[in-house]
Amino acid sequence: MKLLSVSFNHVKLFENGIFELDLFASDKVPASDESVTLLEKPLAINNVVALAGINASGKTTALRLMALALSVVQGGLTLHSPFAGHVEDLFDAPPRMKAVLWEEGQVFILDSVLAYRDSAPRLARGNFIFEEEVLYRFKGAPTKALFRQGADALIDHSEEIMRRSTLDHASKMFLADSVSIMTSQSGAIASAYHASGDAPLPTSDNLLDVTDILRAFDADIEFLRVQEDGNLFELKFKRDERPALLSRKELEHVLSSGTLRGLSLVQSAVFSLACGGYFLLDEIENHLNKQLVHVIVDLFVCKESNPYGAVLIFTTHYPEILDSIHRKDCVYFLAREADGRTCIVKYSDRVDRIENKKSEVFLSNYIKGTAPRFADVAALRSYAKSITGGLHHE
Repeated sequence: MKLLSVSFNHVKLFENGIFELDLFASDKVPASDESVTLLEKPLAINNVVALAGINASGKTTALRLMALALSVVQGGLTLHSPFAGHVEDLFDAPPRMKAVLWEEGQVFILDSVLAYRDSAPRLARGNFIFEEEVLYRFKGAPTKALFRQGADALIDHSEEIMRRSTLDHASKMFLADSVSIMTSQSGAIASAYHASGDAPLPTSDNLLDVTDILRAFDADIEFLRVQEDGNLFELKFKRDERPALLSRKELEHVLSSGTLRGLSLVQSAVFSLACGGYFLLDEIENHLNKQLVHVIVDLFVCKESNPYGAVLIFTTHYPEILDSIHRKDCVYFLAREADGRTCIVKYSDRVDRIENKKSEVFLSNYIKGTAPRFADVAALRSYAKSITGGLHHE
């Protein structure tokens, strides 16, 4: 099963309370383009989706919403670490989620209405439940023009195949109010998640045969071996005569934060690639140099390493990373409006020419809200000058 698009309402941070994200390829798809996975003509999904924005523009919120959508499609309302937490805090009222899905030549639309388990929202943290859900099956031949109009337009051309409130008594008995009707569907979506901060050392089982990965992030590493008990590790650097025998805590201290994060990223990416799943990655550039960031992205772009159509959805502060992504319809700018809300802008909706460098468009503030306001930057400089000037005169 593939997720084609998602929308939520009542989102606090976003303009008009609406969050919408398309994963399908709305632009032309040349036969030689390996960065998309063809489902059925004309439907294809982008294997890489980038969300770029300045600080506090809602990038992590967008990933949390995508994690919630994937969780619902997988059958529940539990957010997986590191995006776990009180999802209720993202909304100013119980939201409605609409997801467009594809499986084995058929398009489905899931319409889920959430509610608080209790009447008082403050008592309902962690207690969203499904108030109503309807699953539709699209009838007819899909077109890109219709898909661009969103889930509601597709519902108008669909038949209802399941409604939560009209399920028979036996089905309701086995369907908890926090479990989606999607549990009855055959398709599954696998997901992996990675936050922006430091990564912990993987378990001993996941440290077997990882030397090649480690060398990509630290060329001085000769090998890492796990002892039989799984509690001790042999780490050999090329500069050392003999390997060091280290505990788990010592190994975490010796390996750099970049090496640890790189190892964790690659393993999560490989999991997603192996099952054609979704990899949500916050601040892809953290602790990694630009070349290694491109390596991670290229794993999903290349058909040889991504034969099952896995999808990488990542956020970034640094628009230069976007210049290596040749498609326009898989890049989103999160722009801050004057009222503090965020507007999510699909790059291909605003920029026609493919030869434009995405980084220049972003940094130029051509799409308003993608660069810090001049007045705020000037105020920061004035503050710094006032402090340093005062120290100089003391």
